[in-house]
Amino acid sequence: MGDSPNDVIRIPDSMLGLIQTLDRLPTPEEALWLFCTPVRVEMARKERMAADMGRQFDFVVDGSTLAGWEWGSGEKSVLLMHGWNGRGTNLSSFVEPLVASGFRVVAFDAHGHGDSKGQYCYAPLFAEAAMTLAREKGDFYGLIAHSFGTCAGTVAQKLGMRFDKVVYLSTMCWIKQRFFEFSAAVGLDAAGQEEMWQVSENYFGVGLIESFHGDVAGKDFTSRGLLIHDEDDPEILPEQSRAMAAVWPDSELWLTKGLGHFRIIRSPQVVSRVVEFMNNEV
Repeated sequence: MGDSPNDVIRIPDSMLGLIQTLDRLPTPEEALWLFCTPVRVEMARKERMAADMGRQFDFVVDGSTLAGWEWGSGEKSVLLMHGWNGRGTNLSSFVEPLVASGFRVVAFDAHGHGDSKGQYCYAPLFAEAAMTLAREKGDFYGLIAHSFGTCAGTVAQKLGMRFDKVVYLSTMCWIKQRFFEFSAAVGLDAAGQEEMWQVSENYFGVGLIESFHGDVAGKDFTSRGLLIHDEDDPEILPEQSRAMAAVWPDSELWLTKGLGHFRIIRSPQVVSRVVEFMNNEV
């Protein structure tokens, strides 16, 4: 596969058993579009309560109408970006304390996720949606992103979107690695995995995906960053946050224990630290 972080394919827990859901082995091109097809998940009860307290809005990106929510009315705004198969309200634990601190909070469902239209999603499209929202609602002071959302946040910053403060939860640093994990999970052999990667390169642009890797793009970030990753994360190993923190000029890394990949976005300790980070003027 090339770069050392991508040399060992480790299929994450969420992809185990994926091959059993298919009726046949996909072609490399079919595997790419399966990879870019999210699964819509119902909104949890607590998230519905948070959504009902917000102001719902729609906006259009790349021909698709996306669903968004807004809370508070502070001068400084914080954008929330969810993970794969998620919703903007997945990060609703941060809403109330941020609003109480004087922030306006904005979240939305990416293409093909939640209540938004569209079939396919990939990081540059998610990033385009965030940049469109900034043009329509004004620049964002802060960003809080989880998992796939961190990948899209990195693309957005690479393309010129500016934040003062950025929080990454379960950072996805090496995008190429995820392509190979998925292609292995759907049963492609080594040659098929490489072919899927080449199809991806031909579609997105040769070298473009790797230019969005966190330990490449992060070298030029002007935002102040806080990366939080759990040592026991079975989906994305903490090495990805370590690699990005090592190059991000003004960043710090906090490793938690026992929160895994999803409990980290609801942990009271994590929420408290993130809100403190957003409030800190230093």
